Amino acid sequence: MLLHGDNLSLFDLRAFQDAYTRRPPAVEITMMTFSTSSPETCGIVEVDEAGLARAFHEKVKNPPGNVANAAVYILSPEVFDFLGALGKEVIDFSTEVLPNYLSMMNTFHNDVYHRDIGTAESLMAARREYPAVEKAYMSH
Repeated sequence: MLLHGDNLSLFDLRAFQDAYTRRPPAVEITMMTFSTSSPETCGIVEVDEAGLARAFHEKVKNPPGNVANAAVYILSPEVFDFLGALGKEVIDFSTEVLPNYLSMMNTFHNDVYHRDIGTAESLMAARREYPAVEKAYMSH
């Protein structure tokens, strides 16, 4: 599993694992997505009817939707072979890896809670929102 450290997510881990386990043949990455109210500030993912990522739009002015990359992934061992073949000490996963896996990446939609907490404002919003979401989710 690979995840960005500046995000806060609450989701069903078993369902995420199941999405990876049930992925179609040749799919090497399962990407978590979420619905955002500010798509212009996120990496928007175009997903086809089979749940495969077909295109990315990174922080563009008028993105084609609001389904965003949550930057949480489950990777197959073959992805690590790809990373090693790049021969680099530092790799930007978003720009150097993900584009190579279009149509080889299925998605899992997090409909519970996800927020980027990389700014002071978004961290404060998470501090307000998360306790109530967590309580409601855990009471199910």
